[in-house]
Amino acid sequence: MSILKFSFATFLSLVSVSLALSQHIEDSTVLKYHFNHDYNYDADTVPKPPFHADSLLRHAAKFIGTVYLPNGKEPGGFDCSGFTFYNFKRYGIYLPYYSFQQAEVGQPVATTEAKKGDLILFKGHDINSVKAGHVGIVADIIGGRIKFIHASTSKGVKYDFIDAPYYKERFMMIRRIIE
Repeated sequence: MSILKFSFATFLSLVSVSLALSQHIEDSTVLKYHFNHDYNYDADTVPKPPFHADSLLRHAAKFIGTVYLPNGKEPGGFDCSGFTFYNFKRYGIYLPYYSFQQAEVGQPVATTEAKKGDLILFKGHDINSVKAGHVGIVADIIGGRIKFIHASTSKGVKYDFIDAPYYKERFMMIRRIIE
């Protein structure tokens, strides 16, 4: 009987030590991950960075020249809504995936009130569509002209201006996601 108690007590001690050790390893893994990788906010325990439009735009600009990829929402290739989805997600803002769904998020803003970090929405290839088919992020306002960053089918991630002929005739709205 005493051998059984000793074995059970030993077993409990080993389990306790094992749990403590695994918690230490898990904590050090999180810290290592924290300093060496982008975060997966669905799974990681590190705090989300605060939203700031300039930070969002600096992050988005890292992807200039990234190829257009239909349904792409990762740095290996983006479509327009995947690009906005990916960049806002970094700041804990989970947009719906499709541009027509992103057109329903936040509050509409007049073009004269646009500011960095707002979503800018356009009709897609079908000029007669009533649904948004393209989306980007307002990057700057220069002399009253709205500059935006987006993933275009022809050149991948790049900057354009709202008054470029193609975009001017397709412009739909600007949406403010964060005040």
